[in-house]
Amino acid sequence: MIDNINNDQAKEILARSSLRQPYNSQAPLSGGPDASLQIEYDVLIKNAIKIPQDDTEAIHNAKELLLSGRLNSIAIIQATAGNIADYGI
Repeated sequence: MIDNINNDQAKEILARSSLRQPYNSQAPLSGGPDASLQIEYDVLIKNAIKIPQDDTEAIHNAKELLLSGRLNSIAIIQATAGNIADYGI
């Protein structure tokens, strides 16, 4: 089967196909779809603005917990370390 392959035929086919559709790397694409990534920054910015810069109640509660010593148990420390490892700081 491999013996029946004629390499000259492939060259002729390639030559004829390049004559019909010339390739021009400088030719602009017109109106077709592109593969660029479209990002809507407006939505991201609006969501970031909605996040409060500081939550004074949460800060106050955290400060009270730290001062009370209730966060100094091994279980709390291990849970906190796990959360930091899973979610970051």
